[in-house]
Amino acid sequence: MFLGLLDVCVAYNLILPETAKAPLYQAFASILPLSWSALAWFTIGIVCFSQVFSRADRLAYTLAVGLKVGWALEYFVAEWVYEVTRAWVGGVTWLGAASLVFVISTWPEYWDGTPPEYWDGGLRQ
Repeated sequence: MFLGLLDVCVAYNLILPETAKAPLYQAFASILPLSWSALAWFTIGIVCFSQVFSRADRLAYTLAVGLKVGWALEYFVAEWVYEVTRAWVGGVTWLGAASLVFVISTWPEYWDGTPPEYWDGGLRQ
């Protein structure tokens, strides 16, 4: 659910008029129009929302990771091609977010309510 909310919030930010005035987003707009980026973020956010309670959530995780990696690459391009100062920091941050989403996507889900066999109930002896 958080991924859906995050993606929709980023999409909303991208359609605000004042966003286009920032140098970083001007660089982004020269790579890909901000409206297209907003559409991608919004669409993937809706996919994430639609698969929150689904066992088949592979599509949502795949799209979420791919979008965040692509967004990180835009930061690196803004830094190295368009010379936006310290944009690489945002790129590293988004790569970290993509890595976290990828790791979470590999966690098993237990739908029948039984804990895994190795679970000790949280008690350490």
